[in-house]
Amino acid sequence: MTPVNKRTRFIAALKALPVHMQERLQALKADGEALRQRPDLLWYLLLQCAATRENARYWAGLCDAPELLHSVSYAILTQLDAASRAAHLLSVLRKAKIRLRGEQTVQLAVNVSRITELGGVEAATTHMLNLPTRDEKYEFMCSFHGIGPKYARKVWMDIHDPAFRDTFAVDLRLKRVAVALGFSDCREGSYQQAELFYHAIAQEAALEPWELDRLLYHFTNHFLGEIEGRPWVARGLGTSRHIERTT
Repeated sequence: MTPVNKRTRFIAALKALPVHMQERLQALKADGEALRQRPDLLWYLLLQCAATRENARYWAGLCDAPELLHSVSYAILTQLDAASRAAHLLSVLRKAKIRLRGEQTVQLAVNVSRITELGGVEAATTHMLNLPTRDEKYEFMCSFHGIGPKYARKVWMDIHDPAFRDTFAVDLRLKRVAVALGFSDCREGSYQQAELFYHAIAQEAALEPWELDRLLYHFTNHFLGEIEGRPWVARGLGTSRHIERTT
Protein backbone atom coordinates (compact mmCIF):
# COMPACT_ATOMS: atom_id res chain seq x y z
CA MET A 1 0.00 0.00 0.00
CA THR A 2 1.40 3.39 -0.95
CA PRO A 3 1.92 6.19 1.61
CA VAL A 4 -0.85 8.17 -0.11
CA ASN A 5 -3.34 5.34 0.35
CA LYS A 6 -2.29 4.88 3.97
CA ARG A 7 -2.74 8.55 4.70
CA THR A 8 -6.18 8.47 3.05
CA ARG A 9 -7.23 5.54 5.23
CA PHE A 10 -5.89 7.29 8.31
CA ILE A 11 -7.73 10.53 7.64
CA ALA A 12 -10.93 8.61 6.97
CA ALA A 13 -10.59 6.82 10.31
CA LEU A 14 -10.05 10.12 12.11
CA LYS A 15 -13.14 11.61 10.50
CA ALA A 16 -15.26 8.63 11.59
CA LEU A 17 -14.33 8.30 15.25
CA PRO A 18 -16.41 5.71 17.14
CA VAL A 19 -18.47 6.99 20.03
CA HIS A 20 -16.19 5.60 22.73
CA MET A 21 -13.26 7.60 21.33
CA GLN A 22 -15.30 10.79 21.24
CA GLU A 23 -16.35 10.14 24.82
CA ARG A 24 -12.74 9.48 25.84
CA LEU A 25 -11.68 12.86 24.46
CA GLN A 26 -14.40 14.60 26.46
CA ALA A 27 -13.39 12.70 29.60
CA LEU A 28 -9.73 13.67 29.14
CA LYS A 29 -10.70 17.33 28.80
CA ALA A 30 -12.76 17.10 31.99
CA ASP A 31 -9.88 15.35 33.76
CA GLY A 32 -7.58 18.18 32.73
CA GLU A 33 -9.90 20.81 34.11
CA ALA A 34 -10.19 18.87 37.37
CA LEU A 35 -6.40 18.60 37.67
CA ARG A 36 -6.06 22.37 37.37
CA GLN A 37 -7.91 22.68 40.67
CA ARG A 38 -5.21 20.83 42.63
CA PRO A 39 -3.34 23.26 44.91
CA ASP A 40 -0.27 21.00 44.60
CA LEU A 41 -0.60 20.67 40.83
CA LEU A 42 3.01 21.51 39.98
CA TRP A 43 4.51 18.84 42.23
CA TYR A 44 1.86 16.31 41.19
CA LEU A 45 2.77 16.81 37.52
CA LEU A 46 6.52 16.61 38.16
CA LEU A 47 6.03 13.39 40.09
CA GLN A 48 3.85 11.99 37.32
CA CYS A 49 6.47 12.85 34.70
CA ALA A 50 9.13 10.94 36.61
CA ALA A 51 6.88 7.95 37.28
CA THR A 52 5.83 7.58 33.63
CA ARG A 53 9.24 8.06 32.05
CA GLU A 54 9.78 4.34 31.42
CA ASN A 55 6.13 3.34 30.98
CA ALA A 56 2.88 5.20 31.55
CA ARG A 57 1.38 2.17 33.29
CA TYR A 58 3.70 2.62 36.27
CA TRP A 59 1.78 5.69 37.43
CA ALA A 60 -1.16 3.52 38.45
CA GLY A 61 1.04 1.83 41.05
CA LEU A 62 1.31 5.15 42.83
CA CYS A 63 -1.89 7.06 42.15
CA ASP A 64 -4.03 4.00 42.93
CA ALA A 65 -2.34 3.67 46.33
CA PRO A 66 -3.42 6.75 48.37
CA GLU A 67 -1.05 6.04 51.27
CA LEU A 68 1.97 5.74 49.00
CA LEU A 69 0.99 8.83 47.04
CA HIS A 70 0.57 10.82 50.26
CA SER A 71 3.97 9.68 51.49
CA VAL A 72 5.64 11.45 48.55
CA SER A 73 3.47 14.56 48.70
CA TYR A 74 5.15 17.94 48.78
CA ALA A 75 3.99 18.46 52.37
CA ILE A 76 5.69 15.26 53.54
CA LEU A 77 8.88 15.77 51.55
CA THR A 78 9.45 19.27 52.89
CA GLN A 79 9.55 17.77 56.40
CA LEU A 80 12.69 15.85 55.39
CA ASP A 81 16.12 17.33 55.02
CA ALA A 82 17.44 17.64 51.48
CA ALA A 83 19.80 14.67 51.87
CA SER A 84 16.95 12.33 52.92
CA ARG A 85 14.43 13.21 50.23
CA ALA A 86 15.98 11.25 47.37
CA ALA A 87 16.33 8.09 49.46
CA HIS A 88 12.74 8.40 50.68
CA LEU A 89 11.45 8.97 47.13
CA LEU A 90 13.37 5.99 45.80
CA SER A 91 12.07 3.73 48.58
CA VAL A 92 8.42 4.72 48.10
CA LEU A 93 8.49 4.63 44.31
CA ARG A 94 10.02 1.16 44.38
CA LYS A 95 7.15 0.03 46.60
CA ALA A 96 4.82 1.37 43.93
CA LYS A 97 6.70 -0.75 41.33
CA ILE A 98 7.94 2.36 39.54
CA ARG A 99 11.31 1.94 37.88
CA LEU A 100 13.46 4.97 38.58
CA ARG A 101 17.22 5.30 38.66
CA GLY A 102 18.96 6.97 41.56
CA GLU A 103 19.72 10.14 39.61
CA GLN A 104 16.04 10.51 38.73
CA THR A 105 15.01 10.56 42.38
CA VAL A 106 17.80 13.06 43.06
CA GLN A 107 16.29 15.26 40.34
CA LEU A 108 12.87 14.99 41.98
CA ALA A 109 14.35 15.90 45.35
CA VAL A 110 16.05 18.95 43.85
CA ASN A 111 12.73 19.97 42.29
CA VAL A 112 11.18 20.01 45.76
CA SER A 113 13.80 22.54 46.80
CA ARG A 114 13.14 24.63 43.70
CA ILE A 115 9.41 24.71 44.44
CA THR A 116 10.20 25.82 47.99
CA GLU A 117 12.33 28.64 46.58
CA LEU A 118 9.29 29.72 44.55
CA GLY A 119 7.28 30.16 47.76
CA GLY A 120 5.89 26.66 48.21
CA VAL A 121 3.78 24.40 46.04
CA GLU A 122 0.57 26.46 46.15
CA ALA A 123 2.32 29.70 45.27
CA ALA A 124 4.37 27.98 42.56
CA THR A 125 1.25 26.36 41.11
CA THR A 126 -0.57 29.70 41.03
CA HIS A 127 2.44 31.26 39.32
CA MET A 128 2.56 28.42 36.82
CA LEU A 129 -1.10 28.71 35.86
CA ASN A 130 -0.89 32.50 35.54
CA LEU A 131 2.04 32.59 33.14
CA PRO A 132 0.77 34.63 30.19
CA THR A 133 2.44 33.07 27.16
CA ARG A 134 3.10 29.64 25.73
CA ASP A 135 6.85 30.27 25.64
CA GLU A 136 6.93 31.27 29.30
CA LYS A 137 4.95 28.17 30.26
CA TYR A 138 7.28 25.95 28.26
CA GLU A 139 10.45 27.53 29.67
CA PHE A 140 9.07 27.35 33.21
CA MET A 141 8.64 23.59 32.97
CA CYS A 142 12.04 23.16 31.31
CA SER A 143 13.60 24.88 34.33
CA PHE A 144 12.90 21.78 36.42
CA HIS A 145 15.32 18.89 36.48
CA GLY A 146 14.37 15.91 34.33
CA ILE A 147 11.92 17.85 32.14
CA GLY A 148 12.76 17.93 28.43
CA PRO A 149 10.88 18.99 25.27
CA LYS A 150 8.29 16.20 25.40
CA TYR A 151 7.32 16.58 29.04
CA ALA A 152 7.48 20.38 28.93
CA ARG A 153 4.61 20.09 26.47
CA LYS A 154 2.90 17.06 27.96
CA VAL A 155 2.26 18.56 31.40
CA TRP A 156 0.31 21.43 29.86
CA MET A 157 -1.53 19.12 27.51
CA ASP A 158 -2.50 16.89 30.45
CA ILE A 159 -4.33 19.83 32.03
CA HIS A 160 -5.82 20.85 28.66
CA ASP A 161 -4.13 24.23 28.81
CA PRO A 162 -5.41 26.58 26.08
CA ALA A 163 -1.85 27.55 25.06
CA PHE A 164 -0.97 23.92 24.24
CA ARG A 165 -4.02 22.72 22.36
CA ASP A 166 -2.21 23.23 19.06
CA THR A 167 0.83 21.12 19.92
CA PHE A 168 1.93 17.50 20.17
CA ALA A 169 3.90 15.56 22.79
CA VAL A 170 5.84 13.43 20.32
CA ASP A 171 6.53 10.09 21.96
CA LEU A 172 7.16 6.57 20.69
CA ARG A 173 3.48 6.06 19.91
CA LEU A 174 3.25 9.10 17.66
CA LYS A 175 6.55 8.17 16.03
CA ARG A 176 5.24 4.67 15.27
CA VAL A 177 2.19 6.09 13.55
CA ALA A 178 4.26 8.63 11.61
CA VAL A 179 6.64 5.94 10.38
CA ALA A 180 3.68 3.74 9.37
CA LEU A 181 2.46 6.69 7.29
CA GLY A 182 5.82 6.92 5.54
CA PHE A 183 7.31 9.81 7.53
CA SER A 184 10.52 8.02 8.47
CA ASP A 185 12.25 11.28 9.50
CA CYS A 186 10.09 11.22 12.63
CA ARG A 187 12.43 8.64 14.14
CA GLU A 188 15.22 11.17 14.55
CA GLY A 189 13.67 14.37 13.26
CA SER A 190 13.12 17.51 15.24
CA TYR A 191 10.02 18.33 17.20
CA GLN A 192 9.26 21.04 14.66
CA GLN A 193 9.29 18.53 11.78
CA ALA A 194 7.05 16.11 13.64
CA GLU A 195 4.62 18.83 14.70
CA LEU A 196 4.35 20.20 11.16
CA PHE A 197 3.64 16.69 9.90
CA TYR A 198 0.86 16.14 12.42
CA HIS A 199 -0.54 19.66 12.13
CA ALA A 200 -1.30 18.99 8.47
CA ILE A 201 -3.10 15.76 9.37
CA ALA A 202 -5.12 17.42 12.15
CA GLN A 203 -6.22 20.17 9.79
CA GLU A 204 -7.28 17.69 7.13
CA ALA A 205 -9.18 15.58 9.68
CA ALA A 206 -10.84 18.68 11.21
CA LEU A 207 -9.40 17.89 14.64
CA GLU A 208 -7.69 20.07 17.21
CA PRO A 209 -4.00 19.04 17.42
CA TRP A 210 -4.49 18.23 21.11
CA GLU A 211 -7.31 15.85 20.17
CA LEU A 212 -5.19 14.10 17.55
CA ASP A 213 -2.32 13.71 20.00
CA ARG A 214 -4.57 12.19 22.65
CA LEU A 215 -6.22 9.83 20.16
CA LEU A 216 -2.88 8.52 18.92
CA TYR A 217 -1.62 8.10 22.46
CA HIS A 218 -4.63 6.18 23.76
CA PHE A 219 -5.59 4.28 20.60
CA THR A 220 -2.28 3.65 18.89
CA ASN A 221 -2.96 0.10 17.72
CA HIS A 222 -6.40 0.99 16.43
CA PHE A 223 -5.01 3.60 14.09
CA LEU A 224 -2.02 1.50 13.06
CA GLY A 225 -4.53 -1.15 12.05
CA GLU A 226 -6.58 1.37 10.08
CA ILE A 227 -3.46 2.62 8.29
CA GLU A 228 -2.52 -0.90 7.23
CA GLY A 229 -6.10 -1.86 6.38
CA ARG A 230 -6.33 -4.50 9.09
CA PRO A 231 -8.56 -3.74 12.10
CA TRP A 232 -6.70 -4.40 15.32
CA VAL A 233 -8.05 -7.40 17.22
CA ALA A 234 -7.38 -7.81 20.93
CA ARG A 235 -7.61 -11.34 22.29
CA GLY A 236 -11.18 -12.14 23.26
CA LEU A 237 -12.42 -8.58 22.86
CA GLY A 238 -13.27 -8.18 19.19
CA THR A 239 -12.08 -5.45 16.86
CA SER A 240 -10.15 -2.33 17.72
CA ARG A 241 -13.32 -0.29 17.65
CA HIS A 242 -14.16 -1.74 21.04
CA ILE A 243 -10.72 -1.34 22.61
CA GLU A 244 -9.09 1.62 24.21
CA ARG A 245 -5.87 2.16 26.09
CA THR A 246 -5.97 2.64 29.83
CA THR A 247 -2.56 4.28 30.16
